[in-house]
Amino acid sequence: MSSDIDEKIRQALTLQRSGELGAAEALYREVLQAEPGNAGVLHLLGLVYYQSGRHEDALRHINAAIALHPTEALFHFNLGKIQSELGTTDDAAARYREAIKLQPNYAEAHINLGNLLKQQNKFAEAEHHYRQALMVNNTSAKTWLSLAQVVHAQNRLDEALHYYKNVLQIAPDHIATLLTVGDLLREKGDPEQAEQCYRKVLAIDPSRSATHNILGVTLQMQGKKQEAIQHFQRAVEIEPGYAQAYNNLGIAHLQTGQLESALLSFQRAVELRPDYAEAYCNLGQLYNSLGDLDQTEKYYRKGLECNPNLPIQHSDLLLMLHYKADFPAEQLYADHARWGEQFCPPQIPDPRSWENTRDPARRLKVGWVSPDFRNHAVAYFLEAALSALPREQIEVCCYAEARQEDEVTHQLKRLADHWLNTMGMSDVELANRIRADRIDILVDLAGHTAHNRLMVFARKAAPIQATWLGYCNTSGLRTMDYLLADEWVIPRDTRQQFSERICRLPQSYLCFKPRDYAPEICPPPAVTTGHITFGCFNNLKKITPQAIALWAKLLRQLPTSKLLLKVGHFSAEKQNQYRARFVEQGTHPEQVEFITGKLPHQELLNRYRHIDIALDTFPYNGVTTTCEALWMGVPVVTLAGDTFIGRNGVSILNNVGLPELVAETPQQYLDIALGLIRDPARLASLRQGMRQRFADSPLGNPEQFARNLEQAFRTMWQEWCTAH
Repeated sequence: MSSDIDEKIRQALTLQRSGELGAAEALYREVLQAEPGNAGVLHLLGLVYYQSGRHEDALRHINAAIALHPTEALFHFNLGKIQSELGTTDDAAARYREAIKLQPNYAEAHINLGNLLKQQNKFAEAEHHYRQALMVNNTSAKTWLSLAQVVHAQNRLDEALHYYKNVLQIAPDHIATLLTVGDLLREKGDPEQAEQCYRKVLAIDPSRSATHNILGVTLQMQGKKQEAIQHFQRAVEIEPGYAQAYNNLGIAHLQTGQLESALLSFQRAVELRPDYAEAYCNLGQLYNSLGDLDQTEKYYRKGLECNPNLPIQHSDLLLMLHYKADFPAEQLYADHARWGEQFCPPQIPDPRSWENTRDPARRLKVGWVSPDFRNHAVAYFLEAALSALPREQIEVCCYAEARQEDEVTHQLKRLADHWLNTMGMSDVELANRIRADRIDILVDLAGHTAHNRLMVFARKAAPIQATWLGYCNTSGLRTMDYLLADEWVIPRDTRQQFSERICRLPQSYLCFKPRDYAPEICPPPAVTTGHITFGCFNNLKKITPQAIALWAKLLRQLPTSKLLLKVGHFSAEKQNQYRARFVEQGTHPEQVEFITGKLPHQELLNRYRHIDIALDTFPYNGVTTTCEALWMGVPVVTLAGDTFIGRNGVSILNNVGLPELVAETPQQYLDIALGLIRDPARLASLRQGMRQRFADSPLGNPEQFARNLEQAFRTMWQEWCTAH
């Protein structure tokens, strides 16, 4: 090649780089007139044509260059780039593969081929090529990001998180990656670290409304509700039409007891998005907290009409319907069964596919699934059972949807052989993990209550599945084999309907572990106050209009008596509105008193010293509250219902040897309460001996209860082994 030709090529390259494509083309043509077989110049001219938008000429010239010099990897690579941008991706992939074949360490070819494969959802192949590129150059943030994305797409979340963090080591201000890392950490149950990612994004760009919103969600997860409110408010200031942020703001206000603000936020959310299903359901939740069950049902059904594919909100509705005294039991069962049919996958494992050893006598591996392995009512009963289970017969595996841990969590961990925090695990992931752990019997402890994992049970994660304790009704799932109960809550002649087989434990289906810090029992407060004080520390949702009418009748017969209720975050205005429900029934305003705010549990137990007689709610009975009242020496009057949820009082009081406190009719309920009042000596005697009575009962005997539970599990397992 002459020096004159070399100079023309250098000049043409300079012109090409500066965008003077016409002049560059002219010089390349002059070179080709002198040297028609110059493959390098044909290639460069092809690139000029591509830059000029003359795609056919570009392809023709680069193909000509390849024909003259087929072993030049760069020619194949650039032809692949052009073909890719023109949309002929298969041809482009072939060119990149040829370039890699000629030059195995060609990082850019690996990256571009990986990008094509990623677009085609061929993530494993794309991953291979990104890894090859990183072996050549591991300082490229863009390549680490591409690798993270394809690993993420394959659901290898921990590995993907590691690679995203590599991106941030090279490019610490990469906003998209900071947001993705924050989302992954939040989903994995690490909101503290997620919070730091979102704060870095806002330090770079404080005007991002979506980041303020997700930071608010993350702060809520940590219990930082006031900070969360500030960020939701900032989100809607930046973007006034941001319906999701208004919805989240409403949730935060609801959680902090700012009910009027919550109402306004939810209403604004549905104004902005009239089909916003979750916001309608949250309006239902708000009215539920106010005890307005008709409005609750209305808004939940409106939300599910907008979007029927919301299993969590559908579960919330099912739970709420239990509080309605006039809701038909047949309809309640039908609603549960409908949930099961809608959300249970059509295909479940063939029983023959289980790898569990079919030995009827071997040690059983029992899994317990709950979001409530913490200071929660469920834990009080579960701890009693786990502490006494025979470990030579039962291996305890806890699957904890643990958003926040406390001392109760740590105690339950000590009682478990195996513990897995399931936060951030999808239903499929958790179901697969439980199968891999070869759990023999999987126990649901939540039912349709908050943060349940029923969708895991819908996938039949274990050969035998049972529901117990957390929800006093059917799951509605055809994949749930058993419901644990007793003869009192589900009598043999019951008309109730269930999707599961009923496994009735002897005596009681409950065993209660009282708290060590429970105060000592004191004499009946009427001795010093001179009047009877009734009390109910149940959730206000359980206090139905029918209960208010009956209790008001009791208060009218005893004009000096008081009724003490726990109302949480009710403002003075809300307290007066609630008191008015009793006044409308003829009581004096001063007869109804309230405990407000969120009290420490020990202090709440201490408030029983102010109560002479506890009144159980109906049709939704108390469970933990009834046990706690009895442990604190306070007799409880209950009205027997015809449903599981309405017969817990029957079970508890019969098991502690006080069947005479169980009423079959509203009038009998009044008679029992009045009878206790007319016999102050008996009331005092009951109070003094109640704690020992409870401790001596089946409810206070964890060893006997654990034997009963272990025998129930053994019978289930033996029947399964025989059948399969």
